[in-house]
Amino acid sequence: AIFTSDDNGKNIKNHIIAFKPSDVSFYEGDSKTFLVLDKDDPQRKLYITTDFGVTFDVLQSYVKTFVWSSGEGIATHLYVERKEPTNTSSIIFINASELLKNGPKKFHPLIENVQEFYVKKDFMFVTQKSLNNTTKLLISYRREAFVKADFITELDVRAIHIADVEGKRIMLSAIHNAKISHLYVSESNENMTDVKFVQSLENVFTYMPEHNWKSSWLTQSADEAFTDLYKVEGLRGIYIASKIIKMPQSDAISPDNLGSVISFDHGNTWNAIISPTVDDEGQAIPCKDCSLHLSQKFSQLYPVTRSVTIMSSKSAPGVIMASGVIGKSLKGHPGVYISRDAGLTWKQILKNYHFFNMGDHGGILVAVKYFKSKGETREILYSTDEGDKWSASP
Repeated sequence: AIFTSDDNGKNIKNHIIAFKPSDVSFYEGDSKTFLVLDKDDPQRKLYITTDFGVTFDVLQSYVKTFVWSSGEGIATHLYVERKEPTNTSSIIFINASELLKNGPKKFHPLIENVQEFYVKKDFMFVTQKSLNNTTKLLISYRREAFVKADFITELDVRAIHIADVEGKRIMLSAIHNAKISHLYVSESNENMTDVKFVQSLENVFTYMPEHNWKSSWLTQSADEAFTDLYKVEGLRGIYIASKIIKMPQSDAISPDNLGSVISFDHGNTWNAIISPTVDDEGQAIPCKDCSLHLSQKFSQLYPVTRSVTIMSSKSAPGVIMASGVIGKSLKGHPGVYISRDAGLTWKQILKNYHFFNMGDHGGILVAVKYFKSKGETREILYSTDEGDKWSASP
C-alpha cells in the first residue's frame, strides 16, 4: 500500500497497490505526479501516477536506476537506465512535461553499452567497458554530445566513482585494483569538449561494491558506493579526505589503516590536519608527530565505532564540527572537535562520541552523548561559546 496526504497529514489516504514500492520520487513540476520503482519485481517495473496515487501505470521495465535532471535554462528530463540482455544498460529519456499528457509516453535513446550512469548538476557521466576490460569515461556537459575523458596515469582504470562536482571542476576516484584507488581532478577547456583527469591524492579510500574490498565487512554494511571525501560547505575548494596510510594484508580494512588529510585549493595540495595541543579541559595532549583524523562515511559504517560524520553549513561559513581522533590514524580515543577557520585550526570541545548539531550561524552548538549499546540518555548539552562551556537540558 501507499499512503498519501494533501493537507499536511490531517487526513491520510490508503491506496492498495499490486506491487511493492521500493523507491519513490516526485516530479517537481507537478505535485500530484510521482514515480515508484519496484525492486522486488524480477522485471523491475517503474510506475507513474499523475493523480497522487489513485491510479498507476507502468512507465518502463527492467529499470536499473532513474533520475530527474534540470538546470538553469534547461527543461526537466527523466533519465532511465534500463538493463539489457547483454549485461549492459541503455539510457533513455523523456521531457518531463510529456509525462502529464494522455496517451503513450515516448522515450528517446541517449546512449547504449553503459556500465554505470550518473547525473550530477550540469553533467552526465557514463562508463563503458573497453576491449582490454578497462573502463572509459564519457562526459556530457549541459546535454551536449558525450566526450571521452582522458586519465593522466599509466594505471588501468577498472571503475569510477564521481565524488564531487563544483562548477566545471570534477573530482572522482578511479579504482585501479582491488585495494588501490586514487583521487583525480579534472582539467578542461571552456566548453568541456576536452577533459583530462590528473591525480590529486593517492590511496583515497573508495568503496564500490563488486569492484573492491569484496570480502571485507563493508559488503554487509554499505549498500552504495562512496568515497571518503567531504566538501566544506559555505567556502569553495576546501575538502577533507580519508586515505589509506597503511595497506592491510587482506581485506580486513579498519580505522587503523586510514588517516585524514585536508586541501584548501581544490585538491591541488593535501596536508595533515593540525591537531590541538590541549584537550577540552585545557590539559596537554601528549602525542608526538600526531595529527587530527576526522570521521566520515567509513567510520560511520564501521561496526565498532558508528561515529557521526563531519558537519558544516552554508549559513555558518568556516565553522566545522566533527568526531575525530588525535594520533597516527583514525584509531584511538574519540572526541568532538570544532574549527572556526575552515579547518586551519581545531579545538576539542567534548570527549567520546556524541551526536551534534549547530544553529544560529554556528552561535549555538548542541550535543547528545552517543552510548550505542551502553545505555540511554535524556540529557541534551548546549553551548553558546564555541564549546568552551556546556550546559545540560533538562
